Amino acid sequence: MRLGACVLLDRPLDERILTVWNRRALGLCLPGGLVEDGESPLGAAIRELEEEVGLATRDLVEVYSAPHASPRSRADRVHVFQVTDPDRGAWRPRAREAGCPISWLTREALLAVSPFKDFYAKMFEVLALAAAAVTPR
Repeated sequence: MRLGACVLLDRPLDERILTVWNRRALGLCLPGGLVEDGESPLGAAIRELEEEVGLATRDLVEVYSAPHASPRSRADRVHVFQVTDPDRGAWRPRAREAGCPISWLTREALLAVSPFKDFYAKMFEVLALAAAAVTPR
């Protein structure tokens, strides 16, 4: 089984999500990639975030993991980590791979353009249910 890892980085002020152009999948995706031999999914998420957008952090928590059935994905299962650093809104990511620009998108825009929209839609649904379960009424 091939594992993947990606990072959900949102800006608290406008709730936009950091995305990067994925040349293999031909679309905007969360920063991420395959877990290498001997590497944990968390280690892969940390490495990919730095390689793709120049951000170094260990303030990540796994928020979702599921099979990935997209024909454009090289992973069979993907682990999603969310950045928890409270200063993340001040971060200045930059594209680090030629031909792979970054964009800040709303959830709706990401779902409209990403080749992995089905995976992301389910992820957002699960995260919304989890948030609703812990939010006092």
